[in-house]
Amino acid sequence: MVRLFIDRIFRGAIRLVMLTGVAFTVTACYGLPPEQRYYDRYPEGPETQQPAEPSESDASDAAAMVDRLLANE
Repeated sequence: MVRLFIDRIFRGAIRLVMLTGVAFTVTACYGLPPEQRYYDRYPEGPETQQPAEPSESDASDAAAMVDRLLANE
């Protein structure tokens, strides 16, 4: 009797997990695409990306930080 009750609970939990996974997959893969306002806010493409250029202030800041750390030892 107890074994059948526990078995029924486990079967229900497994079904719930399986349905949740299926629902997530269907929603994520076949759902509606993001709205146009998403693309307006986060544009993609090479023209929107800025190249990373090391600046002189970054190098001097790093050198000053190393000097401060070595002075504390």
